[in-house]
Amino acid sequence: YQTNIMMLTLVLLVVVVQIFQEVGFRAATRGDRRKS
Repeated sequence: YQTNIMMLTLVLLVVVVQIFQEVGFRAATRGDRRKS
């Protein structure tokens, strides 16, 4: 039971990190395009 919770938490954490990285990358590229 606890092991399943830890695995689920790790998976959710990875998904959240990937989403933040993608959003941050898109925001950074948009900013660079606006500057240039």
